[in-house]
Amino acid sequence: MFVSATNIPTAYANGSLRPTDILLTDGVPAELPYVAGIITFAAATPNSHVAILAKSYNVPFVYIAEQGMRDRILSYTNREVALQLTTPDSLGTLSSCRMLLIGLDADFDPALKAELLALKQPPPLNIRRKERFGAYTSLTTDLRPEDARFFGGKAANFGLLRRVLPTNSPTPSLAISMDLWDDFMDQVMSSGLTLRAETSNRLAKFTYPPNVAAVKAELSTIRSLIRNQTQFTTSQQQTILAALSPLATNRNIRFRSSSNVEDSDYFSGAGLYDSFSGCSGDDLDGDNSGPSICDPNDDGERDVFRAIRRVYASFYNDNAFLERLRLMANELGGRAGKLHLEHRFQLFPGIAANESSPRV
Repeated sequence: MFVSATNIPTAYANGSLRPTDILLTDGVPAELPYVAGIITFAAATPNSHVAILAKSYNVPFVYIAEQGMRDRILSYTNREVALQLTTPDSLGTLSSCRMLLIGLDADFDPALKAELLALKQPPPLNIRRKERFGAYTSLTTDLRPEDARFFGGKAANFGLLRRVLPTNSPTPSLAISMDLWDDFMDQVMSSGLTLRAETSNRLAKFTYPPNVAAVKAELSTIRSLIRNQTQFTTSQQQTILAALSPLATNRNIRFRSSSNVEDSDYFSGAGLYDSFSGCSGDDLDGDNSGPSICDPNDDGERDVFRAIRRVYASFYNDNAFLERLRLMANELGGRAGKLHLEHRFQLFPGIAANESSPRV
């Protein structure tokens, strides 16, 4: 299906572009939803955000430069096709590839079609189940890969960088455990429900493939709740600020998501969640007005808990939730997919933090 780059979000939301479609487009926006394949008439680098996500999704992604080939591909618009890409080099890069594009007749063998579609089914995820750590923070230097069950893969694996490359990785750096997320989700909202229950009530009804417009509306509400109507307790704030004290109070601290459903054998989770910066000096200056301690040109306060809330809210980004739903990795205790019920996994965000400048 051909959709111009600027119209992709609208087409996906209204259902005219579906997850089962191969997207043909004239550009490569910063982010794309999950589709069965991507054919673009605009070049993109192999390390672009969309290329990384396509590789994570195991979705064919190809740029067509030759006009004759473009015309042929356009002739296949709005009909069923089979698309296969192969890369001749062992690294599997997108620098060169061979494309096979075949139009399927209306009477194409349905059994063979079902067999081909089955090849696209993702394998079961191998996920470390979340566990309670017993504290909100740890220095990343002390973490090992098995600590992903407490802090998520990004934070846990960062410990290896700190030990192996101590002069070439950010220091000091801190990991915030998923204990904080658990306690954060237990706060009671104005509805009388906990944030966890309110989120569950809004999302538990969806199965894949969902009504995307309905999903986007619910996720927007949840992100707004987390960003604007939640609080950290005084004790939580004191604990986090004390742990951040080795970092400079006049430099931004970068907070990055770190889920236990990432860096796995099949699923990297690359590009689904957001990172934000916060300034601990704005938490410690005794007022709620700007300018920011870390950026005198910024009229507002940019405190660290604002940044953490925004990282937490990004756990419910549209593409992040839709991808978890597709993989049946439901943090709300929904379908277990191919996993036995007693082994059902859950996923939650931890956080990795270190100094950054300038503010992003």
